[in-house]
Amino acid sequence: MTTNLERCLVLVSRLEVEPGDADELEALFRGGIAWEDLLLDAATFGIQPLLRRHLETPRFRALAPAPVLETLDQAYVRISLKSLQMHGALRRILLAFNTASVQAIPLKGAHLGPSLYGDLALRPMTDIDLLVRAGDRKAAWDQLIALGFRSNLDNPSDKFNSTVDEAVSLQVGHLPALYLDRVCRVELHLNILAENLPPGGDLMGDIWARRIPVTFGEIQAWGLSPEHELLYLCAHLHRHVKAGDAATLLWLCDIHEYLRKYGATLDWKTLDRLAAGRGLTEAVADVLGLLEAHWRTPLPPGRVTAPGIDLDDFLATGRVDPVRKLENAFGAFMWKRLDGVRLAQGPRAKAVYLLGLVFPSRERMAVKYGKRGTMAMVPFYVLHPFLQTGRAIRSLVRNGQRRLRH
Repeated sequence: MTTNLERCLVLVSRLEVEPGDADELEALFRGGIAWEDLLLDAATFGIQPLLRRHLETPRFRALAPAPVLETLDQAYVRISLKSLQMHGALRRILLAFNTASVQAIPLKGAHLGPSLYGDLALRPMTDIDLLVRAGDRKAAWDQLIALGFRSNLDNPSDKFNSTVDEAVSLQVGHLPALYLDRVCRVELHLNILAENLPPGGDLMGDIWARRIPVTFGEIQAWGLSPEHELLYLCAHLHRHVKAGDAATLLWLCDIHEYLRKYGATLDWKTLDRLAAGRGLTEAVADVLGLLEAHWRTPLPPGRVTAPGIDLDDFLATGRVDPVRKLENAFGAFMWKRLDGVRLAQGPRAKAVYLLGLVFPSRERMAVKYGKRGTMAMVPFYVLHPFLQTGRAIRSLVRNGQRRLRH
């Protein structure tokens, strides 16, 4: 059963609150919402700026305690600065790719932040995801290295390893992550929406054929077609939920707002055909069913959805996010990455590759902890596993306390 706190989370996970929902939200605020828990969950699910947006309206501002508003203001400033850094990096990447004739499609927040939310802080990103053609993967990698990005594998030369990285990247669908010091992480995806397709063949032909031109300011780039965009957002969320991995309310907000803006012009028959061809009909039905039931997301009349995702389970999974990350660290993705040990040539190459997976690179640690220099990084290398374990324990304790209260 959905609690008042959880209903509040659903109602603020959107750009605009409809009049009837606003009445319900006001009643929840006046009824004595657990503000500390609301702040904690808003941070966990990536919706602090959205919560602040709603509490800044005249109707709700007087209902929120001053410390809550102050905390959200501080979070908004922090997230705004981070978003500006990341989108600045994205613009430099796209310019470099254009110079090298590398076509790229920004995915998820990299595209939705400016096109759907407007205010970049309302759509925080943890990394930059870019789809590139498989044939452009080395050129894209080299452009990122030239811009100052460094590999998670800590390869001293950061050169593309043709015997390992290519083989592994084709299995997992993207290259090893690249990091820009204290700014962001970039993942170059080679395929998407291919998890239910047999390997081999042209997995991406229809996606590239249906791409559309988009701009980031004056910079030319490419975007997914509206039907592929919605299909990707649904499939990405559905995959995380079914794997028991943590998903965020921000992903549901993405789909809700996308449908509010573009739903009337979507070719729903094409969407259904694309979903069926990639084995994703259930994913689309489950996600849209969740949104229809709890967000009242506008869908075409007669649209068949399925209650395949339980909101309570969705929220419970997200609240133990650090634990899920620890549990899934050596899950399906890591097993595929570990297969690179087999592909590496010789004992030394195997050992270097394995160590690169087990121990975080300097670049990854710099982005995560905002430190620079060898001596400054040493304490964080020592503390990193303990900090991760501490986060997991705190998450479990808070989740248990919340369950007892509710």
